[in-house]
Amino acid sequence: MTGKFDTSGGSISNTTSDSSTLQVLSSAVGNNGVVVSGGSGTFMQLYAPKAAIVVSGTSDYYGSMVGLSVTDSGGSRIHQDNNALGLTSLVNWREVQN
Repeated sequence: MTGKFDTSGGSISNTTSDSSTLQVLSSAVGNNGVVVSGGSGTFMQLYAPKAAIVVSGTSDYYGSMVGLSVTDSGGSRIHQDNNALGLTSLVNWREVQN
């Protein structure tokens, strides 16, 4: 997709609970190019290497994400989903605790 990607308000739903069934490839660039927020669990693989990704709200994120940076706010928890290893692989990680 092109432009900003924003899942606020539950606009994206993956009812399979399998992150490998929803892959988002974004050409967004810069701050807040990708915003993942909401109150329910999110299952997806997200690839936006030139965008700053913001994960907010109280929902859990399952899958993988590649971005220029990733910011977690609002108590969201990010889980690496083993089903997501097809699009990306875990090379480096940093544990963030609230």
